[in-house]
Amino acid sequence: MLIRSAVYDVLRCLAFLGIVAGIGMIVQRIAHGRPTVRAALPLARIGTRRGFAAFARRALPFALVLAGLASLGALNRMGHRVLVVTERAGMLHAERLELVGAAPDKDLDDGDVWIVNHAARAIACKHLPFNKVLWGSPMESDAFVIEPGHGLAVEHMPQFVGPEHEPPRMTGDTLWLTWAQ
Repeated sequence: MLIRSAVYDVLRCLAFLGIVAGIGMIVQRIAHGRPTVRAALPLARIGTRRGFAAFARRALPFALVLAGLASLGALNRMGHRVLVVTERAGMLHAERLELVGAAPDKDLDDGDVWIVNHAARAIACKHLPFNKVLWGSPMESDAFVIEPGHGLAVEHMPQFVGPEHEPPRMTGDTLWLTWAQ
């Protein structure tokens, strides 16, 4: 399922907010707690409505913390960044989304970005290989060509998108999406 990056960030913030609220409620209960007074035990009441409400109030902070941790862990484990590239008025347009669920490729790591080409033409993801930076070879960039309807996993989000946004200089970390020649 593809969702917008902003929605994904809001979900992660809500999970974190649940953790913080639960911890805050636990700390407040500890700070305002009264010392235990030893007294005779009252008669046991079974099945009263008030007993369940008291239990729910006591268990709520722990449930918030556990639910927040579980959802934050699931979102971080199952979320992958996706850059969907389309063509609008002859120009490249990139939209950042999040893929929640199974990755379309077995080799897609948590840190990878999946670039999907929805344009009618092939695009090129240009980069400067490490060996050219290291050995001082001619500073020509290599490119991976992404055919229409296909995708490519890269290490990080491209900084430059479109032929009109050519990078001022290519370094080992620069990724540039442009039309394939």
